[in-house]
Formats: sequence, structure tokens, C-alpha cells
Amino acid sequence: MLYRYCCRVNMKLKSFTMSRKKLVHHTSYDQKKRANAALLISAYAVIYLKRSPEEAYSTLISGNNPGYLPFRDAAVGECFFNLTLLDCLQGIRKALQHGFLDFESFDVEEYEHYERVENGDMNWIIPGKVLAFSSPHPHSRIENGYPLHAPEAYFDYFRQNDVTAVVRFNRKLYDSRRFEDAGFEHHDLFFLDGTTPSDLIIRRFLHICESTEGAVAVHCKGRSTFMCIVIFVFSQRKTLHLANGKKIILYTSRGVLQFKVLNLFFICFKLVSNFFLLNISSNHSWPWSYRHSDWLLPDEALPVHCS
Repeated sequence: MLYRYCCRVNMKLKSFTMSRKKLVHHTSYDQKKRANAALLISAYAVIYLKRSPEEAYSTLISGNNPGYLPFRDAAVGECFFNLTLLDCLQGIRKALQHGFLDFESFDVEEYEHYERVENGDMNWIIPGKVLAFSSPHPHSRIENGYPLHAPEAYFDYFRQNDVTAVVRFNRKLYDSRRFEDAGFEHHDLFFLDGTTPSDLIIRRFLHICESTEGAVAVHCKGRSTFMCIVIFVFSQRKTLHLANGKKIILYTSRGVLQFKVLNLFFICFKLVSNFFLLNISSNHSWPWSYRHSDWLLPDEALPVHCS
């Protein structure tokens, strides 16, 4: 929606018939629609007018304008972590800084095609390096109106996009040899959905991402995004606010996470990661290149399993 909104605004601003007219952005008094509308116009200001998140947000709250309803996760019931409008704008700026958000090269048709469940439910979490997709099943079929895909359904897309390894975080629903026989590496790193991974799982996942030539496809969607944010928080530990890791989870995955547990995990993880030194290698093209062998503290000093 943000991409289409920005395209529509740019088209109207460049229109000859609009050259002497003012463009008015308006919405209703509905609190949810009001918050969505505020995010769209302020995000445009950050992306195209080069405003800082604070500048864009201050314009929205100037005068007698009331506050805006915060955003929340996709769960039903009490929410333990809210995203303010300013949080979202800061997340967008972070995405711009690291190449997550580039509307000049963004293919909206491709994105909307592959994010649909019937087409694989796939999203690039780290562009060109980590792809999250829904868990494959033994056979492609429709179950209770929900499309399920066999491993073979993903082979063509993976090969076309240089995906060379698959990581499974959820329980075993298919035989991993089906990926291996097709030339893909396969790794099992199971942990319960809605919980935090152990330090061993985190180390293994970082090693897989570092050592794999090509991209890594990970499933299921919720746990996969969680593990990608571990990389992000660790590599950006000096400048990343704790909330930003959780913002990116909400933006990139439709999975539901327990944010009360997640908040505790990220606090512990960032505090510990501040004691490590990462050597950023220029030999890698993806944003958070690192070598886990360069960690200065011993393995016992990484208590990242905060339960």
C-alpha cells in the first residue's frame, strides 16, 4: 500500500493539470484509518522529501491535533508491545539506510504474487540473502481451503534466485532428502513457535548464513523472521534501538510472536552483544557481513536463551 500511495502522489504532483492546484490528503475520524493515513503521508515525507522521522512526526502533532492510535501485532487479545507512529517512521528510515526499501527497483507485481499463499508465501527478509517461506508439506494439496506446497514447488524459484540452502525451524513435515537430492543444502534448527531459540541454534544459524554461498531459504515464517532479526540486532548493536528489531518483525512477517517474551530476549541479547567485537568484512555484499569466529568472549559468555 505504501508503494502504491507514493506512486499515486508522485503522479499527481507531476501532472500538468495539477500544477496550479494543491493536493489535499484527508481521512475520516475513525482512529484506525486516521493512524494509517498519518503513516502514509509521513512516510512519503521521509522517503521522498528527505525529512527525518522526528520532523515528519512533529508536523502531524502540531497545533491541536490529538495523538494517534498505536499499531500492534497480529495476535488476538492483549498486546504487550505497541508501535507508535514515530516508531514506524524510524523503522522506515532504517530500511532506507540498509537497502531494504528501494522503490526505484521494487517490483510490486512480483512481491504481491509471491506473498500469496497459493504462490509459496515467500518474502525476502534480507534482500538477496535470506528468504522466508511457508513450511513445505509432503504433497501439494488444498486442505480446508488452504494451499499446501510440496518441496518441489519451490525448486524453480530457488534456482532462479540463487537459493542454495534451506533451514527448517519448525517440526518435520517433509523428508529433507527431497531438497538435498535436488542440490540444496538442508539444516534442521527446531525450536518451539513463540519461544526464544537457544544459544546453540543462534550460533548454528549465523554460521550457516555466513558460510553458504548464495541465499538461504528459511521456514516457518514467524520463527524465520525472528532469527533474521537476531542477525540485525547483533550487527547493529551500537546504533539500533531495541524496538527496531521488533518493528522489522511486524513489517516483514505475518507470523504471530509473543512480544512479552520477545522483549526480554532482545534486551538480554543486545546487552550481551555489546561485549563482542564484530569485524565487518568488505568481501560480502549483504548488509550485515560478519565472522562469528571474531567474537572476543568465550562461548559460555553468550546467554541469549532468555526464558
